[in-house]
Amino acid sequence: MLICDIVEAAARSKDREFEDENELRDFIFEVVWEKLDDGQFDEAPISVKQVRAVIERLVPIMRGALHRRIPIDAQPVEAER
Repeated sequence: MLICDIVEAAARSKDREFEDENELRDFIFEVVWEKLDDGQFDEAPISVKQVRAVIERLVPIMRGALHRRIPIDAQPVEAER
């Protein structure tokens, strides 16, 4: 669960869209591996194989969560008659 929170917070702080799933996967991998290198998973009962599986599952989830949104202040376009 914490991996998901970390990745979502990092992705939203970037305030940009990812070109494709490979770019998003690389970003997620980088964020998670940074935490792994920092020792934040040292006491966690999770293997590298499991971390990779979590990353793969997060790609489509984050792709959906980070889709482009229409700004609230955008004016609706009136239909031509």
